[in-house]
Amino acid sequence: MIEAGVKPDGISILAVLVGSSHEGLEDEARKLFYEMESVYGVPREPKHYGCMADLPGRTGLIKEVTE
Repeated sequence: MIEAGVKPDGISILAVLVGSSHEGLEDEARKLFYEMESVYGVPREPKHYGCMADLPGRTGLIKEVTE
């Protein structure tokens, strides 16, 4: 999207976060989440936080979160 000159919105970022989570791409999801507001100007919403809360369980890192 960025290369094509299309500015992402909250829905497109959510789709990438969900896809990254399902594929175990934790680092990519975290990077995008932290850059949402500062780089892309997209405010974080509860749905984005929910996806990030789901990330450790999907990537096998739930034990690290609970310790």
